[in-house]
Amino acid sequence: MMVDDFIARLEKLVDIPIYKTDERDSSAEAEAMIHRHNKKIGKDKARIDRMAAAIILQRFLDERL
Repeated sequence: MMVDDFIARLEKLVDIPIYKTDERDSSAEAEAMIHRHNKKIGKDKARIDRMAAAIILQRFLDERL
């Protein structure tokens, strides 16, 4: 199922706004940030995912506030 189709179906089920965002480079950006601050982290996928989620959320807030 395409993302737009999923969003259309979801919008019919919930009464809250659904926002689509481009998250393609967030993991690479997160990994670079982690390595800049602590080179011993390595490829800690969970930490990279948490940082990427924070980056996506911050972008969302920056665009709307």
